[in-house]
Amino acid sequence: VSTSRQLIESTDGIQNRRQVMQRLNSMLGAWSESLTPTASYADMLTSRKTKETNHPYLLSFGSYRLGVHTPDADVDCLVLAPPHIQRHDFFDSWIAVLKNAE
Repeated sequence: VSTSRQLIESTDGIQNRRQVMQRLNSMLGAWSESLTPTASYADMLTSRKTKETNHPYLLSFGSYRLGVHTPDADVDCLVLAPPHIQRHDFFDSWIAVLKNAE
């Protein structure tokens, strides 16, 4: 009954969502690196913690994260950004990166 009413996403649809999330995560990493202001600032950040903490985290939540989404549902995401990324960076340059993406 669920599959005939298309309440369960296809394997291809699930794979497509995963690929989109991976691509967004990769784009976030490159964008974050482009915003690192100076080598000395980067050294300061990496001396306190590993380099991985300077990479933004893309987290999903909601029905997608719980695995109960329908094929036409959106994916709710949250970006946890490192300290060198400011709010204006996110709403200015990240939006530009998304608009220029293929």
